[in-house]
Formats: sequence, structure tokens, C-alpha cells
Amino acid sequence: MNPANFQAIMTPLYSEIKTSAPRRRERWGVFVGLLVIAAAALDSRPALAEFKVCNQTLSLYNVAIGTEKEGTFQTEGWWTLSANECVSPITEDLSSRYVYVFATNIYGDDAFNGEITMCLDRHKHFEITGTDNCWLRGHEAARFKEVDTHSSNSWTIFIQETRD
Repeated sequence: MNPANFQAIMTPLYSEIKTSAPRRRERWGVFVGLLVIAAAALDSRPALAEFKVCNQTLSLYNVAIGTEKEGTFQTEGWWTLSANECVSPITEDLSSRYVYVFATNIYGDDAFNGEITMCLDRHKHFEITGTDNCWLRGHEAARFKEVDTHSSNSWTIFIQETRD
């Protein structure tokens, strides 16, 4: 409901309440109730759905993600992630329980010990469908970390300094 419609509805109600003194208390309750409903309608924002990666280190990281869509695995990259910043590679409801993440810093050190082999291209932005025969298709095989989002709409994973 836009503010003009809200005013068009509420002005006659307020005028009626104001002029009818005997029923003022009863109608005042109706007015307040309608006002609360209208205010809620004006502020009804959808919940933010996303998959976010946050870098809690002092290093610069490049991030790639893998997802499963309609039974096929897809990988995409790169998102550059500065120190102490976050990036949202997925900005919609998570359609799968699992998201796969690969992150490497500018020295070539991987942020995660991945378990799932997927394809990527270290030299340019990429979108790759499928996980088989990476080398034969001109891509590199890399080990992505499987992140269980527990079927949540939103999830955040953190890159942290490793303690030796």
C-alpha cells in the first residue's frame, strides 16, 4: 500500500471518529487497529535470502561457488573478497541444501580443505556446467568445501585464519 492510498483510507476514518463524540472510544480502537495494519503493510519487506561468504582474515581471497540445479552441478567464480568483508554470490532463496565453496588467497593458499571435486578456471570469470572431465574440457579440477545449509533460506560461511 502506498502512502497516498493510506492517506485516502485513513482521512475519512479519522474525520468520522473526530466528529462522532458518543462513539469516540469504540471507533478510536478501530482507528488504531487499522493504523497498525496499514503501518505493517507499508513496512512489509521480504526476508533477505542469500548465501554469504565473509573473510575474517587480513588476506585478499577469490571465491568460487558450486550449486546443484535441476540435478546438474554448476560452478561459478570469481568474487574478490577483501580483508574483513563479505560477498553474496547467491542473492536468492537457496534452492539446494548444499552449497560448495572454493576460496584461495593471492598466494595460492586454499581457505578450506574441500571434499568435493568440481571444475573451475583460475584465469578468468567462469560458469561451468558439470563436474566430469574438467581437464578434457579445458578447466581445472579443484576441491570445494561442502556447506550444509540445513535447508535454510540464508547462510553465511566464514574464512578464518588457520592456526598452526
